Amino acid sequence: MTTKLFLFGTPRLEQKGRLVKLGQKPLLLLAYLALEGKATRRDLARLLWSNATDPLNSVSAARISIRDGLKKGLGGDHETLFLEPGFWCDVLEFEQAVGSGEAHWQAGLELQHEELLAGVRLPEWQDGFGADFEEWLLGKREGLLEQRAELQWRLAVVALQKSNWALALPLLEATQLPHLPLREDAARLLMLCAGALGREVRAMTAFGKLEQRLRDELGVLPSGATRTALETARSSQKDCMRQLEQEFLVVRKPPTLEEVDVPLFGREPELARIAAELGLAQAGQSRLVLIGGEPGVGKSRLARESVRGLRQALVLSGVASPTGVSLHLFERLVRRAYAQRSGLALNPVWQQSLAAFMPDVLGASPLETNKEHLFAAIAALLEMPEQITVLLLDDLHWADATSLELLLYLLKQPRRTGLLVLATQRSTEKSISQHLIQMLAREHNGIRLELRGLDEAAIRGLTHSLGRNFDVLQLQQKSGGNPFYLLEMLKSGLDAPRLRDLILARVEQLPSVAQQLLEVAALLGDGQSLKILRAVSGRSLEEISAALDALALADLLHVTEDGTHFQHDLTREVIAREIRSDRQQILHLRAARVLPPQQAAVHAWAAQDAWAETDATNAVQTFLESGKQNSLRGDLPMALTWFERAYNASQTDADRLYSQTERAAALERYGKHREALEILNRADIVLQNVADPVRRAGAWLARANLLALKLHQLEPAKILLEQSLTALQPLTHGAAQLLKSDALNIQGTIARLEQHYDEAVALFTQSLTIRQALGDDARTAYSLMNLALLYSRLDDPRAEPQHVQALELYRQLGDQHGVVRVLNNLGNHFVKKQHYQRAVESYREGLQLLIEPWAEARAHLNLGAALFYLGDYQNAQQNYTLAWQRAVLLEDTESSFFALLNLIEVSLKVKDFPSAKKHLETIQPYLEQAVFAPHRPEILRFSQTIEGVLYEKNLG
Repeated sequence: MTTKLFLFGTPRLEQKGRLVKLGQKPLLLLAYLALEGKATRRDLARLLWSNATDPLNSVSAARISIRDGLKKGLGGDHETLFLEPGFWCDVLEFEQAVGSGEAHWQAGLELQHEELLAGVRLPEWQDGFGADFEEWLLGKREGLLEQRAELQWRLAVVALQKSNWALALPLLEATQLPHLPLREDAARLLMLCAGALGREVRAMTAFGKLEQRLRDELGVLPSGATRTALETARSSQKDCMRQLEQEFLVVRKPPTLEEVDVPLFGREPELARIAAELGLAQAGQSRLVLIGGEPGVGKSRLARESVRGLRQALVLSGVASPTGVSLHLFERLVRRAYAQRSGLALNPVWQQSLAAFMPDVLGASPLETNKEHLFAAIAALLEMPEQITVLLLDDLHWADATSLELLLYLLKQPRRTGLLVLATQRSTEKSISQHLIQMLAREHNGIRLELRGLDEAAIRGLTHSLGRNFDVLQLQQKSGGNPFYLLEMLKSGLDAPRLRDLILARVEQLPSVAQQLLEVAALLGDGQSLKILRAVSGRSLEEISAALDALALADLLHVTEDGTHFQHDLTREVIAREIRSDRQQILHLRAARVLPPQQAAVHAWAAQDAWAETDATNAVQTFLESGKQNSLRGDLPMALTWFERAYNASQTDADRLYSQTERAAALERYGKHREALEILNRADIVLQNVADPVRRAGAWLARANLLALKLHQLEPAKILLEQSLTALQPLTHGAAQLLKSDALNIQGTIARLEQHYDEAVALFTQSLTIRQALGDDARTAYSLMNLALLYSRLDDPRAEPQHVQALELYRQLGDQHGVVRVLNNLGNHFVKKQHYQRAVESYREGLQLLIEPWAEARAHLNLGAALFYLGDYQNAQQNYTLAWQRAVLLEDTESSFFALLNLIEVSLKVKDFPSAKKHLETIQPYLEQAVFAPHRPEILRFSQTIEGVLYEKNLG
């Protein structure tokens, strides 16, 4: 090969080691043909010269330019072009390496030193021309990067199989780059590999990045296996090595699905019922099993699997087609039966009818066929001496009327030996002869089986048997358990291209209104009512009813008591991606106008380019509501995003002030007090232009609460309280009364901090009374929590009942953060009362519900302390260690310090002096910070104890 095409990096062409200069377009034409094999001139013109006056002429000119530059031309005819033999291409060499054995993988990896066609950007792209080529190029680049990651994964597996952790680690890290598909399996091995090398920080970093991607992209947490891998990496280098050595043979690259015999899972009940019907047939009866279900659900596979290995039987198969050709279903199986029974003597009249049916087999035939004689001849052919006959009939919904009449005839005809018919029928298709299908189903000589998707256990068994590592619940949700969908996903990933084409092909057969309604349902998601569908689609109830019937028949969308639901999540995703951008805007805007605020927010944001003035005003309210709900659910980053969107969309200073106030409240809720105060201080600029006393008072109270409760700056807080109460004094409506209750609550906090406890109780009680009267459960729960904390401090017996009331209210509200906070406070109360076992139970329940990673360290600290008081030093030490590791990961200095302090104490308690000394060395740098200076005497005392014990041991 003397002509080399280099496409990784800046494209270039070499011939006999000499650089060949070609224009950019001819070079890109060569690149496209090298990677795609061949293309028509029209396709090449559209891809590369769509803005030219005569695109086809441009292709011809490029072809001449290539011939002149290389002294040879492209192969093909007037319409189709391809590269002639003799070209070497680095991308093709790389792709060959991907599909080759281990010996070629490293060489293939070295070939892809840069991205495909680096720096290529056609000038016409900025004018909107050549978008198809740009899209092809981006898709090709993405595919090659994924192939590179696959090579790195395979090489990592080889390295793990050879126990070469140092070589495997960077290869595994390369699979975790943010532009690549998320791979939790590789991340788990990465952590174990880092642990085996004693690189705990790299394991923790990998876990942190994985956790963030899972939250952002899938809204889930790392699996239990991944968390266990992290803990193993943190705790034991030897355990990491041992686990990798046990696993490395298991993680070899699995064979492709084409290379294995895919086992049948989850059909045991259906197989048992068919086996019972087979038993009746073997006893001499004629039986029909009608197997229904959507495309890909495994109807034909079930039929064939049920008779696999069957002996003493004539097994014949036929497939119907929508052509309407008479007896097409039986043509192939009758020919096969005749070939096996060529010596059978038939009634001459029957023979004549059979000859008309198979003139190419039996020679000349009469012009017309007697149907009764033909049916009798076929029945005779299908009855073997001493053997039952099994007919496997696929796609019965497409069978012509005569085929169905013959099937009825065979089932009713007296026989010396049994007959079993296994017929499959799509539930998504209407039969050509529906009345005959219904007649078959009504007969009492068989059963009907309706196949549904595989359940979780069957999917887990299937993935495990094929050596795949997928999230089973995600697979089930996206595929609906459809075996064909599952196998495509296991082979090509969750977004298998073939499935997209299949889904779109099914949708194209639907009526236009059904297609439009499917788009609306895909955009809105599951659980939509007919009222919402009508409002967003703009269709009448009659049209929607007919469309839903068509969608249910196609097994794409079903209506249940709680709204519409897609048969497969993947269908919804594919349909949503295919909606034109302009239509998406219209549908999102309609949805934003009719949905409740929390649900409307995402649609309002997506439709912002189409907003009218009233839409912008409503969008601010939906964004604020969504921000509050995300804050309640524990997703602070998403909450802050919605508050920022509300601020940017606000048309008035009053709305801007309110969005900033809510944003600060979310930050304060999650312990980010300084950031919250900065937001409120910046809001002062907007505050000066706001006349609404309620909004002004709300901003002042938010600042006062932060200054008093979190920063203990009481005097500035009192000034802000006075300003707020003065502004609210003349107002009597509900919003003003709630803010007055907030002011009373803050005054109670200040009184508590100043140790005026009776005054604090009175103020908290006044605030609670207002909130209960106005029915604000969230504020009521907060007041109950404040009173409970104060009663606990005063050893008042009302403390525990108040805690319990607050806990129940937060549970009713679905405020998980509030629930965790009360459980933690309740645990503190039990510690104070020396009810340590109850404290442990409360802390553990809170830890199980915890969704904020930043609070995990302190939760483990509290639980460790309660266990320490119980004398369970081993578990206390475990929780202190977890607290320290989590605090280090999140850069929580305060929690890190106290975790180390507690670890020193518990190590001394169990006489683990080497560990105590190690923790003491780790804690020393913290003492340089002023905030930890008061603990120096305690650290010094620990140090003296440890040194004294170790000195005595050394003397001994």
